[in-house]
Amino acid sequence: MMESCGICFRLRRIEGDEWEYIAPELLPPWSGAQGQLLGRLRDDPPAAEAEAHYGFLHEGVLRHYLSKIGKHAKDAPVYWKYGCWFYEETTKSQALIEGQWEDAQCETGPGVIRFRAWGERTGRLIKPLVAEPQRLPLSQVPEVTWHGGQAVHGPSHRTVLNVAGKPKAGLSNLEIPNRPELPNKGQARIK
Repeated sequence: MMESCGICFRLRRIEGDEWEYIAPELLPPWSGAQGQLLGRLRDDPPAAEAEAHYGFLHEGVLRHYLSKIGKHAKDAPVYWKYGCWFYEETTKSQALIEGQWEDAQCETGPGVIRFRAWGERTGRLIKPLVAEPQRLPLSQVPEVTWHGGQAVHGPSHRTVLNVAGKPKAGLSNLEIPNRPELPNKGQARIK
């Protein structure tokens, strides 16, 4: 029951029919996950970026979204409360997803889910990630803003779209390996 409601997801099989679960609500804050991300986070600007803006973003939306990712990816991503990082094999890209509120202390009210990706085919990675929150059974559909790496409609480098309906791309098309072969960031230089 708790899995179907998005309260938790199966992380890994312990033995037999026993599973270890994660409840996104009980994950450590961003500061608790940074150590696991050393050497994985990119310094350069993302090749593609999108934001799903909510007039009212509550933790249930973020919890349910992380559970959807976790149901598919299990323990491959690095998770923290309201976010995750992972490498996707078919696009040779990395994704960083974060939920943020305008009033960070309150953790309620207007907010955004930010999607950033680095790699070879970032547009193919970000589209299904952005599509998933739009499938949640909510009365409000987020307003999606795309930055870089997406088709631009008109003279601006930034396009605002209000996407209605259920997009075809989904998380099941992503291949998120447990031990990713991250691309080399280039030659190390000593100054």
